[in-house]
Amino acid sequence: MLPIILNLCLGVFKYICGSISGLASISADAANNLSDAVTSLMTVLGVKAASTLGGTRHKNGHGRIEWLVGIVVSISIILVGWESLHDSVFAIKNPSEPKFNLFILLVMVVSIGIKLFLFFFNTKKSKENNSSAYKAAAADCISDAVSTAVVTVSFLVDSLMHLHIDGWCGLLVSLFIIRNGLKSFTEISRRVLGEVADDSLSERLKSYVLAYDREMIDEVVDLQLLDYGYERYGAFLTVRTKCNADKGRFLLLIADLKSDIYKEFGYVATIEPEVPASLSEQSRIKDIVCRKIKEINEKLIITDSTRINEGAHRLQVVLYIAIPFKYSKQERKIYQEAQKKLEGESFSYTIKLIVDRSLYPRIFFA
Repeated sequence: MLPIILNLCLGVFKYICGSISGLASISADAANNLSDAVTSLMTVLGVKAASTLGGTRHKNGHGRIEWLVGIVVSISIILVGWESLHDSVFAIKNPSEPKFNLFILLVMVVSIGIKLFLFFFNTKKSKENNSSAYKAAAADCISDAVSTAVVTVSFLVDSLMHLHIDGWCGLLVSLFIIRNGLKSFTEISRRVLGEVADDSLSERLKSYVLAYDREMIDEVVDLQLLDYGYERYGAFLTVRTKCNADKGRFLLLIADLKSDIYKEFGYVATIEPEVPASLSEQSRIKDIVCRKIKEINEKLIITDSTRINEGAHRLQVVLYIAIPFKYSKQERKIYQEAQKKLEGESFSYTIKLIVDRSLYPRIFFA
């Protein structure tokens, strides 16, 4: 509520200052503050909506609403910057002759202080809630503080020295505002599109699982954290045991592990257990798979992420194939060819294609 009230007050006072001075940069700054009041209201409402628990249609909560709010806030920043840019160009073509006014100077200096205060306020909220919306609002505040400082300098120079730099300063401010809006929009868009979770979160979970039972758990692979927003994550991982492990006990261990992951991290975990095939069986399957894949294209590489596991009735192959970047558009064709080549074999399989940009640094067998 506090950012909304402060931005409304700043917008009204700056509008009065802009009317008194006739400077386009101050009027644009006033419009910016009034739009900030609206975006602050949207941020508060968005975060409150994001904090609500899941229902029948959205069982993982409504955390991603604040991403949408963050995008709207970012777009509003860009639009305000664009409007300010238009006004600044007009001011360059039609310079005004302002007179020094202590009231205007006082309003601008106080405005800078308030914007810095709101920057720290929103930054703190962003860290407390891991909120993209508050982060976007903080970026907006620091850009406003810088732009108001430039506008203040412009006012002093124009009113005391009559150099007519108001329009040019407004132009720089506008470009700065647009840049911050685009940066914020890009960061939030990455999360919406599906950004990999922070490495520290993944490593902490992986270390926890590996230490859970060192006699039974040999490896953790295909670990993914799906971000549902508002610090809600779903954990997806595959846990492999040792070749000679007790399979029944291993499955019971997985059930306990799911519960303990939720207690420790708050993640709803989906865990796929895997029991590796014997070394002799792995060697036999490797030869078959390698020959079949090479028949499709010599450039295809089977990576060391490939796994061969026991199943209830037949062996299971999780096959990772690295595709050179220049063949990435042929992904569907390569996938279908691999299916045809492996049909009728004595094992089941899952094919996962990877676009390899680094000339295959990790090779399982070639």
